[in-house]
Amino acid sequence: MNAAQAAEEAVRYMSLRLVLAPAAAVLPKKWAIKLGQALVWPLLCFPQTAPRLYWQLRATFGTSRLQALRLLLGWLGLGYRDFVVSKRVLQRREDLFAWKIEERNTEGIDQLRRSNESYIIATGHFGFTSSYGLFAPSVTWGHAVRVVKSVPAPRSNMATVRLRYQFRTHLKAGATCWRRRCELVAIGSDLQGVQTLYDHLSQRGNAVVIDVDAWWEKSQGGSYERAYAGRGHRVFATGAVELARLTHCPIISCVHWLEPDGTVVLDWGTPIRIADPDSRTDQDIMDVLLDRFETAIGNRPMQFAFEIGADRRWNAIRGQWEG
Repeated sequence: MNAAQAAEEAVRYMSLRLVLAPAAAVLPKKWAIKLGQALVWPLLCFPQTAPRLYWQLRATFGTSRLQALRLLLGWLGLGYRDFVVSKRVLQRREDLFAWKIEERNTEGIDQLRRSNESYIIATGHFGFTSSYGLFAPSVTWGHAVRVVKSVPAPRSNMATVRLRYQFRTHLKAGATCWRRRCELVAIGSDLQGVQTLYDHLSQRGNAVVIDVDAWWEKSQGGSYERAYAGRGHRVFATGAVELARLTHCPIISCVHWLEPDGTVVLDWGTPIRIADPDSRTDQDIMDVLLDRFETAIGNRPMQFAFEIGADRRWNAIRGQWEG
């Protein structure tokens, strides 16, 4: 990391810790979020990230200069907005029970709820604020479990310091946001987390939420590589599908996002049941899930937490990625 990158990460970290954390404690929610959006503008002064992302977004979505700038500001502001909401949750200033949650295409998830069987909710990194809707008592009736990747060990790297602070804030808020315990299970190099998930899914009425588009090392077991959301190559783990196959539990996809009026939308897919034996491979089922998620990214790029590449183009007319 060079000096310019370190300076940019230092600005991000100080914006979170010294400005937005206190603002979330004293300002009205709307003002604190607007402050977070204003803090995005200084990031445009750094030459490493903003100019590159601007041209990537413009090339990927074929937009005008003004539209590309709007996309860039929205994407950079997502992390600040989510941080403000998570801090308000931790400070008991956010009443999630007053949130409006709209569920769409509920036939499949309603069937799973009525059956009282355990199931896996496969989703993507669409923002922490909207993801809290998945753990509302009206959405996941039984015991809710969220799968996270192990937090990296501390290093003398400003980006790691900032990410750890941001990530831990979200996880702490998510664990208690609905005044009920949401268990966090970290998946790392050992099998302890996998055993915990297997035990939960072997019981009745549990829901396990997994972000299946998380980064994964190609050298690790269960890796799978494909194009995704503007990138020509991304490596994913097939663990969610392997777990569904092992436990004979259905897996259902969910795309979540936040509307401008604050409504949390949960758009459910069709439950996938893996037979024994099943002619579909783990990669086949992953493709079904990831195809749906990357279409959602093309439709709402400012709701996606990861950087969008420029190896492929989004065709808004056809509603698909090309290249």
